[in-house]
Amino acid sequence: RTGEAQISGDAPNDDRADRGLANAQGVRSTAVAPLRHAGRVVGALSIFSAEADAFGDREIYLLRLLAEVVGSSLARAEAFAAMRAARDAAEEANRLKSQFLSTMSHEL
Repeated sequence: RTGEAQISGDAPNDDRADRGLANAQGVRSTAVAPLRHAGRVVGALSIFSAEADAFGDREIYLLRLLAEVVGSSLARAEAFAAMRAARDAAEEANRLKSQFLSTMSHEL
């Protein structure tokens, strides 16, 4: 909700965590980093541990870095899809043009 990474070393007692789920799954620590795409948060990347206070600076750094990579991948996938759609539209326009010219040449 804040758009920033959230870390909890004691999820069963943290108001930000789903305590029931944490207890049911035996989760003690959680860390969540936002996935950003086009300047907005589009998802989250989460890690969990059965140990309390399991995540240090290194793990949080790697989680944030991985979230950035995934967010960038989303941007590339969206750009690729847009290019594919444009290519398909251009090919269809070219096909229709060829069909039109073929019809016109037979009419003349």
